[in-house]
Amino acid sequence: MRILLRESDVNDPELSNSDKKILSLIHTKVFDNLYGDHTTWDEEDREEIKNLLEKFDEDLLIGIRNFLKTTLHLEEDLITYYAELFFKEYREDGDYKSQLWKQDKDLKFFDLEKKYAEMRDISPLWVVNSHDSRYGLPIVYDYTNNQHWAIGDQEESDDAMREYYESAIYDLRDFVDWGGEDIIIRNLYVTHTDKRLLAQDESEYRVGDLDDTELLEEIKNTELGDEYENLEEKLDSLLDDDKDTSEVEKRMSRIIELAKEKTKERFYDEMFGRLDEELEDYLWEMGYITDKDGKWEFGDNLRSRGRGGLHTYFDPDLLPSWLNVDEDEIINELVKNSDYEVISDHGYYDWFKDENGDIYYIYDIDY
Repeated sequence: MRILLRESDVNDPELSNSDKKILSLIHTKVFDNLYGDHTTWDEEDREEIKNLLEKFDEDLLIGIRNFLKTTLHLEEDLITYYAELFFKEYREDGDYKSQLWKQDKDLKFFDLEKKYAEMRDISPLWVVNSHDSRYGLPIVYDYTNNQHWAIGDQEESDDAMREYYESAIYDLRDFVDWGGEDIIIRNLYVTHTDKRLLAQDESEYRVGDLDDTELLEEIKNTELGDEYENLEEKLDSLLDDDKDTSEVEKRMSRIIELAKEKTKERFYDEMFGRLDEELEDYLWEMGYITDKDGKWEFGDNLRSRGRGGLHTYFDPDLLPSWLNVDEDEIINELVKNSDYEVISDHGYYDWFKDENGDIYYIYDIDY
């Protein structure tokens, strides 16, 4: 089929002969084939077809594209030109042969479709919003390459990666696959309540192992310690004079109790502080974690043997009940250090900066 294409300038207010010829062919070969002759329509049909045109009905869009590409063998820019022209200049009766002036009509596209089209340097006509999403990112279909893409700016892409990791987690061992055992250990924590309970237990245990001499050593060079020394001297004097020592001994016993309370408070503060600010060192001392090649790994008491017993692996079920994992913080760390390719089903993405300087990303996905 030989056709003279676009013999007049695109800005010419009148449709050229080639424009009219192509529009007529699209109407008869594609439009009428899909929707029938307009003389058979009732008002309900007209309203439905009006809506289909406004929404760039997929069947019509694909039909026009295939006709212009496969039958007329037009280049991509002409395919776009005539497809847009048809939606702008559509006449119900299909008569494009008389003198026609181009209609003052802009095609309406969603911002998402326009943004993707801007990235790909194509017409928004060939971009369809699927009204679905992948990891929170909207999905569009690109007719020019027959491919679905997820699209989003940097913040939206970070949120998508976060959703990707959250949806992929089965248990804590999944984190090991992405960031090693070290990433879990860096994000261990103890709740405030458990810090208090552990510090209480630790202080009671440690102070229970101290005898009076050790307790007095704890208050040495304090007012209580000086008082105790004075009482010792007084006690010796009373004993030498064979006098009543009960009050002195009672006070000395009270000082021992006070020494125990103060020592217990110190042990409590030390333990609470370690759990709060030096947790990794504490866990290392307790054997829960160990240093391997400059990175933390879980100790033997938190590992189970794999099949055949040839190797061991971190077993989350062995974590003590007071030791918690901040999964949200791990995911934040993974998002910060990961590449956006994880969002794509094929490990591919592209990006561009729009006229406002904002960066947008698109992700190749199966849909």
